[in-house]
Amino acid sequence: ELFSTDPNYRAKNFTTNAADRPLVVQFCAHDPHTLLSAAKYVENDCDAVDLNLGCPQNIAKRGHYGAFLMEDWNLIKSMVEILDKECKVPVTCKIRMYDDVQKTIDYAKMLEAAGCQLLTLHGRTRDMKGQQSGLADWSIVKAVKQAVSIPVIANGNLIYLEDVHRCLEYTGADGVMSAEGNLYNAAMFSGKEVPVWDLVDEYLQICRDVNQDAPTARHHLFKMYHAALPQHTDIRDKLSKLSGSEGLSELQNLANEFNARLKRIAAKAKPTDAELTKDQTKDINTAIVSVERAYPYWISQPRCRPGTVTPYGVTSRKRTFHKDGPGGVAVDREAVLAARAERKRRKAEGRESRLHKLCTVCRRNMPSQKSGELKQCGVCIKTLKNKAHHSTDTASKIDSDMEAKVNADVQAKTEVATGGDAKEGPGTVTEAVANADNGTAPGTATRVGGEHEDKKLSSVC
Repeated sequence: ELFSTDPNYRAKNFTTNAADRPLVVQFCAHDPHTLLSAAKYVENDCDAVDLNLGCPQNIAKRGHYGAFLMEDWNLIKSMVEILDKECKVPVTCKIRMYDDVQKTIDYAKMLEAAGCQLLTLHGRTRDMKGQQSGLADWSIVKAVKQAVSIPVIANGNLIYLEDVHRCLEYTGADGVMSAEGNLYNAAMFSGKEVPVWDLVDEYLQICRDVNQDAPTARHHLFKMYHAALPQHTDIRDKLSKLSGSEGLSELQNLANEFNARLKRIAAKAKPTDAELTKDQTKDINTAIVSVERAYPYWISQPRCRPGTVTPYGVTSRKRTFHKDGPGGVAVDREAVLAARAERKRRKAEGRESRLHKLCTVCRRNMPSQKSGELKQCGVCIKTLKNKAHHSTDTASKIDSDMEAKVNADVQAKTEVATGGDAKEGPGTVTEAVANADNGTAPGTATRVGGEHEDKKLSSVC
């Protein structure tokens, strides 16, 4: 919606040039007319418009788009139809699979009938994400490809170039798509072992050419350096502290420093055997085709999620074939449990080391320097000051209320005693003092000049 209504948002989030072609622009949406309005702004600068129906993140759930439209086929159909009818360029779709193969096939056929001209299928369900991603099922990609007549792009389990070849051979797909794999290893499709510094320098040059903002570039550098940063925490800390306001020049300076260091280390290192391990199989029924390689950390390489949960158990970082079932991964159970115990131990130590540094009141925030020996955070200091101020105001208010109440009681009882007439003279109430003349005690009152002159009243004082 922002893209279709806010020109500043469009200018910031959509820039292109001739080198980008062919270019597919992807939108997330849940309203056909808003989607069409957004697509109209880009149709002259791209070769296709893609509808993202595969995003599984919580933000997509809150916004009701992406994979969380999978239960609303009528809405999806209406969005694809309006794009196919009104846009100059073809409409494509990216989807995730259902647990049921036939339902996934029917889903793909519905999109094809609505006007989708190219389909990208991620071989994972909506719930398979993050540490629960598991392994993509290539067999469903294969089944969908055989059921529709439009081109099908396979997505999932692409770590090395060999995976690409095996995926295309097994599924019969017309192409592959890589997202995370290509972010961590920009040389993935080359099939070459490329030093990370070459890729970083090339990337930063592209950023300067297209005037890319520094925060986005910084985010990508974390991914490109992912294998090297754990061994060089000082560089990691410097990179994390760059806010982006310094511009690309500061990123380039830091990259130059790190690249020079990596080159020195690489020059002294012994050659590393980066051949495939021998634990391979020709029986590729569904999913994983990657095996572990031994790369030095200054070589651009993929990142494999540790501890991924699959139908066959918890995987280790080593990704190989599972002998007990298709699509599985070899599991080193003892190593997984040991790593889990070590993480828990480090977490507990970190928690203990932080306890004495926390605010003595809330035990959540770091103490403010202004608190001195009290070791209280800014929030608690402010709260305590407000409470003290409130207590002083409350005490003053209580004193005022009590004084007013006493005066009101005196006035009320005076009116009762005088029959509603508070004027002095006969019938008024006066406090008697102890004297020998009337014999009354201090603190009593006597009606003067009334019929019941001798009647005593309790003092209101």
